[in-house]
Amino acid sequence: MIHFVCPVCKGPLEAGRGAYSCGSCQRVYPVLCGIPDFRILPDRYISIEDDRNKGARLFEEARRRSFAEMLDYYYSITPEVPPELARKFTAHALVEEKIAAATLAQIPAQQAAGALLDAGCSTGGLLVAAARRFPAVVGVDVAFRWLVVGTARLREAGVEAALVCANAEYLPFAGDTFAVVTAVDLVEHVFDPAPVFTECRRVARPGAMVYFSTNNRYSLAREPHANVWGAGWLPRRLQEKYVKLVSGRSYRNIALRSAGELRAQARAAGFEACDVAPAPLAVPGRAERLQTLYNRVRGRPGFSRVLRAIGPRLELSCRK
Repeated sequence: MIHFVCPVCKGPLEAGRGAYSCGSCQRVYPVLCGIPDFRILPDRYISIEDDRNKGARLFEEARRRSFAEMLDYYYSITPEVPPELARKFTAHALVEEKIAAATLAQIPAQQAAGALLDAGCSTGGLLVAAARRFPAVVGVDVAFRWLVVGTARLREAGVEAALVCANAEYLPFAGDTFAVVTAVDLVEHVFDPAPVFTECRRVARPGAMVYFSTNNRYSLAREPHANVWGAGWLPRRLQEKYVKLVSGRSYRNIALRSAGELRAQARAAGFEACDVAPAPLAVPGRAERLQTLYNRVRGRPGFSRVLRAIGPRLELSCRK
């Protein structure tokens, strides 16, 4: 069983009617739509109040809609996402369980003896895939609305998983808890990745594996969030202006990381063993022959060095 602690002071929490309270720092954390909300910082795209209101609206729909229908409904009430991006994001969400299988294949079987935490779990695709291997799975995300959508996915899959709304910089779990911590496509969405690495290490138990994957800042492919070329090669202060000029889209909340940046953050957080490598590609229906070739050569020394520098995705495996 996973026990919550105060995400700020790490003190014990008392479970009350519809909320958790911390006797040490006097903070109160509500439970909404069956999901505890331990956020200290808002999602960078929406205020906490607006996110809760949107989540409540989605919760009513999730009672009678399938997961696929929930995705369509979500984007129907989110007009700020352009239709072409909504279609892209929806298609990706529908195959996340298959994509997650490639991520979980990087985790040795002996690590599956304890609980898994997926930080930045979104709608829980990795949780569904991991539930077949791990005795307990827990998902954390700052986006309350996406966790509510994820309840439809878990229900359809028949998977029991704890969904928790919290910041990856302030995880509400005791130290030395999880056998595996995963963070897929998370570090490019946070203002400062340093506390994310520190917190992921803190909640991992000794000997645990902590696995990050992300899009490569210096990839020669299009930037996947904005669908433009070359954004990552520019200084960070110019990236938002460039994306806005080229595509007309906002890029204020994205900061892709390089292999060197990932390694430096892991070492600064205190990980003693960390390895950066090209991450596997496994997106069904998208250039599958090219993905197969890439996956075949990505582990070979010469190709691995090149792909770490300019390949599409990176993975960082750490040990505590």
